[in-house]
Amino acid sequence: MKKNFAVFLAGIGISVLAGLGIRAVYNGRVAQRTRELRRHGREKGHVLFRSGQDVFRRDEPSVEAISVSVIDLNDCSSQQLVAIGVDDLTARRIVELRPYRSKLELVSRLMLPADLYSSIKDRISVSGTDEGVKIAS
Repeated sequence: MKKNFAVFLAGIGISVLAGLGIRAVYNGRVAQRTRELRRHGREKGHVLFRSGQDVFRRDEPSVEAISVSVIDLNDCSSQQLVAIGVDDLTARRIVELRPYRSKLELVSRLMLPADLYSSIKDRISVSGTDEGVKIAS
């Protein structure tokens, strides 16, 4: 009985050590990939990761200044949509087919391709969704 218990404990110990070893290897790979992404981003002039000190630097715009650049799909003009990267014809279609309940409707209604949507999704919002959705007849 004692021998079986000792073998059981040894098996648990070996499993724990193997798990810790695998975790260390994985964390090392994640850290290496993070360093590669940072280097690649710096080469292109992007800041991919920020430290705590970088987040609170005073020379960068505040959250209030950044949120002003977000436009509402249910209230914007076609010129504002063009300014964030949507072509003129699509911008006019977006304005015509209001209201929107979600900004994802731009993709689900096939107005924007997914890659264009992903590039502008942080600069658009939707509010005032009380009005019903227009249905083509």
